[in-house]
Amino acid sequence: MTTPSSDAAYPFEAAPVPISTLTDETGSISQDAISAYVKQAFAMIRASHGWAKGKVIKTEVAPVQSFKGNSVHKGRLAKCGWHGRHSVHPPSEAKGLTWDDFKAGLLIDHPQQETEYISEMTAANQIDELKKGVAEVWNNTYNLPSLTSNRDFLELLITLELPPHPTPYSEAHEALVLQQLRGESLPASEPQSLRSFIVIQQPVSHDKCPHRSSEGYVRAYYASVEAISETQAGETDWRMFLQSDASGRIPLMFQEMAMPSKTAPDVPCFINWKSSKKATGKEEAQKSVPAVAEPTGAETQGAASTAPIDSQHATGSSAAADASAPAPAAGVDAKTTTTDEPAVA
Repeated sequence: MTTPSSDAAYPFEAAPVPISTLTDETGSISQDAISAYVKQAFAMIRASHGWAKGKVIKTEVAPVQSFKGNSVHKGRLAKCGWHGRHSVHPPSEAKGLTWDDFKAGLLIDHPQQETEYISEMTAANQIDELKKGVAEVWNNTYNLPSLTSNRDFLELLITLELPPHPTPYSEAHEALVLQQLRGESLPASEPQSLRSFIVIQQPVSHDKCPHRSSEGYVRAYYASVEAISETQAGETDWRMFLQSDASGRIPLMFQEMAMPSKTAPDVPCFINWKSSKKATGKEEAQKSVPAVAEPTGAETQGAASTAPIDSQHATGSSAAADASAPAPAAGVDAKTTTTDEPAVA
């Protein structure tokens, strides 16, 4: 299966698009633009299942299947293929991480958190907000080995939690997502529906962030999609693909040869970082739980004399439960907090 064609008005490719062509008169991303990128991303996800498979890269957390799609572009980008990876993560083999943990680490505060587990990424600065929580422009900075100039990327970032569906990223699911983007009411979820989200990045140009060559950075470009969904078996399915142009003096031939091995390391880096952060969050929550003092006889008598009969029983039971609860009870709260509301990096 070949790579889908790019939208002429809203191209999805490793070349910058002027931000003014994606926004309306208020400076918000237009409905047409966001819908076009969602359509292209979904088409790319479906097409990628038929791309040529490359090496299976073994990592400490999971085997990662690499694959490649052809370029449908002209000029310089004709030499830049689409490179991807796919991995499946049951909690037992992902250091206990669940789909909610992947969501907390990859959907929420995506670029800020990347600086914590991608060692070369030194900064992520928001340049513009086009639709709160959905579409933003970020300038990401990378410090590379001494023989290679440092790079920076200016990217439109689209992050969407998608409505549950039995077949994530299918044509039927795409229609449901577009319906959601139009603000229309959605039907009730079908049986055995699965949760999913998507992260789309497209290089842009923006007046607020010109090239930073005076600071020693070469402006590079990539277009990418990350599609993360849960499976019926309770696993997390993680599929990513991108087209990249490193710019500068790196020959495209060498860049293309290196790409398959460059996509896999993010998988163990993320899982190791997120599992460590999750464990640290539990420990901190446990430390913060105050000890419950044993009530004195006078306090007990005072409480008994003023509380109604029904509440005497409830209060006594709750106090006994709190006093005897082991530390893991705090871990439950920490898990929920870490999963749903990760700290901003």
